[in-house]
Amino acid sequence: NLDGSGNADDVITKMSMYLHVDQGSWKDTEACTVKYSISIPKIVIYWEPGIWTFRKGVDRGHGCSVSLRSQDVLTKGCIDDTLSIIVEIHLLHEARPRFWTPRTNFNRERLKAFKNEIMADVTFLVGSKNTHSDNGNGNGKTNDNEGSSKDEAARQKQSYQEEIKANSTILLLAAPFMKDLLESGMSDSASQTIASYSPFKSKRTSSNVIPLPNVNPSHFRFILRFIYADDTSFIDNQVSQTHLQEILKTANQFGCWRLKLVIEHRLIQNHLVYGNCVEMLLFAHVHYCAMLKEAAIKMVCQYWSSLLHRSNFLQLCQCTDLLKEIHEYSTGETMKDTKEDEFSKMSVGELYEWLEHDDDVYLECDMSRPMLLSLIRATMEAREKKFEQIT
Repeated sequence: NLDGSGNADDVITKMSMYLHVDQGSWKDTEACTVKYSISIPKIVIYWEPGIWTFRKGVDRGHGCSVSLRSQDVLTKGCIDDTLSIIVEIHLLHEARPRFWTPRTNFNRERLKAFKNEIMADVTFLVGSKNTHSDNGNGNGKTNDNEGSSKDEAARQKQSYQEEIKANSTILLLAAPFMKDLLESGMSDSASQTIASYSPFKSKRTSSNVIPLPNVNPSHFRFILRFIYADDTSFIDNQVSQTHLQEILKTANQFGCWRLKLVIEHRLIQNHLVYGNCVEMLLFAHVHYCAMLKEAAIKMVCQYWSSLLHRSNFLQLCQCTDLLKEIHEYSTGETMKDTKEDEFSKMSVGELYEWLEHDDDVYLECDMSRPMLLSLIRATMEAREKKFEQIT
């Protein structure tokens, strides 16, 4: 459309165009995206509107308009009274609608269930109230002017009590080591009919209360998050060595050995250094951390001569069992075995990795290196016998 009035030399004319898609490989009314440009070369007009959505065979498209002088159109743009307009298609393809795709992360859903106490049938009363540290609101937090020493502040910080609710069936399936703890706090009828609940209720009230007065509520919540969903977000690279060790002790207390191994790996990877290798070795020995212990012994052997003058070396000398293990490692006796095979030279971590990838083995607790070797070899022997019977 060319609209104008008056003298052609002076009138500014508005030229409008409207485009829509009539042909394409897709069905009628289906959407497509188009990137195009419009030009009138004779009068140096060029316009590129970007990408727009069209529907085939439907009067739904996109228009454009440019302003120019009528005289320019008539004298320069037209040839034999014909105005040539070039439309170039730079992009044309079917526009698939974007649909929401639900996440398939089962662990994430279980973690949400724990946080929202879905179908919780057991309550853990974790921690203990301390009248000296309670500021009156029941949460165990202290006022700024209380607790002058660091020890007092630490004691007050830990002196609080929290109700943590969970589903006993999930705990028993994912963590069989929780069985004794659950049975100690559940009534006979509840333990026999754990699954008796209405499917129309999102939550269940619980009369089964298990007191854990000597446990840090935050650490116990971490353990349940790991049991529910393998969640380890609470032990990222910013967590201190001391905090990791405290969580590990709680995990060890409740038999959560897989979380214990994860923390051992974090301690080795982020915190085990020359300056604390003796301290780490003593900690690993006391809390039966085979993987951490092996890594700490290796470092102690590496820096043995310089460690003799450190203050905590005396503690190490008082532990004859550890000194024997250090000697065996330094002389290569630790790796010596009655049977020479592909597993003889593997570290504790490598042995765990092998078992983790074997679908026929189910681990119920953490093990020492000799125990891991024995389990792997027994598994291999049973497999070979089964193969011989088949063939």
